[in-house]
Amino acid sequence: MNLECLANEILLDLFEYFKIEDLFHTFYNVNYRFNILLVKNFHSYHLDFQSVSKSNLHVICTKYLPLIRNKIISLRFSDDDNTPVQSKYIPIYFPSFAQLSHLRALSFYCVNSSNLMERLIIEWHQLPYLTNLSIINCNFTTKTDFHTIINSIWSLDHLVYCHLNGLDGTWPNFIAPDVTSLSIQYLFYEHGSMDWDVLLKLLKNTPYLRSLQTHIIDYSEPEKELSSYTTLTLTRLNVYMRVTTNTLSFWKYLPNLSHLTVHMEQFYLDGNQWEYIIRTYLSKLKIFRLFMELVPDDCNKIEEYVDRLLNSFRSSFWLEEHQW
Repeated sequence: MNLECLANEILLDLFEYFKIEDLFHTFYNVNYRFNILLVKNFHSYHLDFQSVSKSNLHVICTKYLPLIRNKIISLRFSDDDNTPVQSKYIPIYFPSFAQLSHLRALSFYCVNSSNLMERLIIEWHQLPYLTNLSIINCNFTTKTDFHTIINSIWSLDHLVYCHLNGLDGTWPNFIAPDVTSLSIQYLFYEHGSMDWDVLLKLLKNTPYLRSLQTHIIDYSEPEKELSSYTTLTLTRLNVYMRVTTNTLSFWKYLPNLSHLTVHMEQFYLDGNQWEYIIRTYLSKLKIFRLFMELVPDDCNKIEEYVDRLLNSFRSSFWLEEHQW
């Protein structure tokens, strides 16, 4: 098939399936029409540098990037084992992120440059269309740095999706933002944790949050409760937690939950307790997934222990009303 016979609309759809280096190598300078399509008409460039060699990175950023800088909608950097020194080239090839005027998604993987992060927390506010931000396995030196980054993220006016995974290279406690985000709806804080007080402050300062995935590690009562007038929009929750005296009452803050996944470690709530929680606080719940790590006090009675637990989930509430 002669690609030159295809309509512009079909070619633009076809371009979506190419990596940028392959796209330009195949079509650029073939003829004037293809050049116009690439440089003027195609507006969906995704630059993923996670598995790009140093030589390809240089070619992309020196030959093609100047032509499409304001048409890039997603950008991913990586300093993992495949691209171990990529971050040192970012200031060279991207002297100003403000030039990426239509960027919607920005991702960093294994980037351990605090200097770069200090620059980003200023410049990503100059990206008017940024809705997705991922910072994964990145190392920051102090909690002050982390807190500054969190506040900067929560100040992004249009951010909707935020994925924070393995920050500080360890298992850091989440630091609640001091500012309120009216845009963030999805937060994934994996390989990290937060206590009850931080969780409540997070929910208060992210009032339109719809989906949250995190670990809760503090087993004490929160110092402050949310106002009884506070209505949370959270509909999806994926949480790792242990049972505390606060566990039962916590759910009163989440009346809009429709999807709930709970991973319980060492201790558990039985079917009767969960029935109480769902009937009392979670009337809108549609999907419920429960994972428990059982550690009986007496290993010789583990079979009896498990039978008693399973029987508590065999009431009409579980088998007939919800069929979970």
